[in-house]
Amino acid sequence: MGNLKWKLALCVIGLAVVLGATFMASDMTFTTPPVSAAGTCTVTVDLPDGAPVGAKVSIYPWNSSYTDGQSFVGNQGAIVTWRLIVGQFTGNTFNYTIPASEAAILTVGPSAYCKMKVINVPDGGKINVYPWNTNWYNNDEIFVPIGSSCKWKLIVNGFSGNEYTKNFDCTALDAKQAWMYVGNSFCNMKVQMDDAAAAAGYLVSVYPWNTNWVDDQVIVVPLGGSCKWRLAGNGFTGKEFIKNFDCTPLVVNGGAYCNMKVTGVPDGQKVNVYPWNTYWTNGQVIVVPIGGSCKWKLTGPGAPATEYTKNFDCTDLNAGP
Repeated sequence: MGNLKWKLALCVIGLAVVLGATFMASDMTFTTPPVSAAGTCTVTVDLPDGAPVGAKVSIYPWNSSYTDGQSFVGNQGAIVTWRLIVGQFTGNTFNYTIPASEAAILTVGPSAYCKMKVINVPDGGKINVYPWNTNWYNNDEIFVPIGSSCKWKLIVNGFSGNEYTKNFDCTALDAKQAWMYVGNSFCNMKVQMDDAAAAAGYLVSVYPWNTNWVDDQVIVVPLGGSCKWRLAGNGFTGKEFIKNFDCTPLVVNGGAYCNMKVTGVPDGQKVNVYPWNTYWTNGQVIVVPIGGSCKWKLTGPGAPATEYTKNFDCTDLNAGP
């Protein structure tokens, strides 16, 4: 019996060898079935309502971008890296897996954008945004991409304040940051002339010289800004000063004007001042702005026709020989 088992085993082994040789002779091989190539999908970009004109989704490597309703073709199962661009602002980076379908929608959801509100801008003011060609106003709601930021400054009455940075983190842009806060009210700048300047009827003329402030006037100005100003009145204009907006008064005092005395006028004559409708007499004291000047000549019996210039430098106007 034992010999029979061994004989059967040897027959099986021999049959396997013969079959193997037969398959090799016929070049027959066994392989894994082929895998079908991935299909493509047309992906349409869907921006939310309220997105400004020009908002777009930029696709890595950032050389392709698509606005609302535009489409691109990608391979099913591929991962697309994208970010939202609004104007000059670029938001966070996101990944989108293209589904196994012929068409799909890439929806820009609330994790990618905010509507940022602008608050506490004073009357007559605005938020100027770098590169300083965009202005936002109080209670504006701005569509911005989360993860970006802007540089901004407050402009009030034509004056620009300090520069700040606002991160787009779904909180408001609060212009109060650009003001000096005292108690429960904002700090304003007061024009404070001393008695002589105020009595002489002078104004504070502000560059570009088309705005005039008077004594005791309160001006809303942005903290950190400044203005150029000069004393003006009675046909005269003084030298230029700079006032920094630090919520202290703009003070007009003896540093801006002089008391100029008229001397040496011959008897019976007067000093006639251009445009020749003002007359000064001997011994008269005139409040004049330092750095200004006037044209003058004598008038009266025997007066010469010579015209002179007097610089307002805190010395007398001497009309004598």
